[in-house]
Amino acid sequence: MQTKLEKQPLLRPLDKDSFVWPTLNEIAATQQVHEHDKPRDCTVDSDGIYRYNSRIWMPQAASIIIQRLVIVVHCEPQGHCGEAVMLNHIKKIFSVKNMAQLARRFLKRCLLCHHVKGEE
Repeated sequence: MQTKLEKQPLLRPLDKDSFVWPTLNEIAATQQVHEHDKPRDCTVDSDGIYRYNSRIWMPQAASIIIQRLVIVVHCEPQGHCGEAVMLNHIKKIFSVKNMAQLARRFLKRCLLCHHVKGEE
């Protein structure tokens, strides 16, 4: 998988089939580093990627990749989406332990969301 340089649509770019997440090589390398943390029911696909319930298993310790995913999902061109939309997009493809908690924590720290809502 390579990063696509084509222009993303303005509405829901993450719903477009050509949207590219972090590379499979990057994910596989991260999974290998944290292989001891994988769920027992993980399977390995033809690309050597661990999957849990048919979704790509992402180690919870892979905080940098998870943070990238959350930022990309949250900071859509049409505005910063909320928790439900973030979780929906991420859970379509990835299995991340405690993802709802991670999303809530991220949203609490989003300065633009606080500013728009008039919060301190």
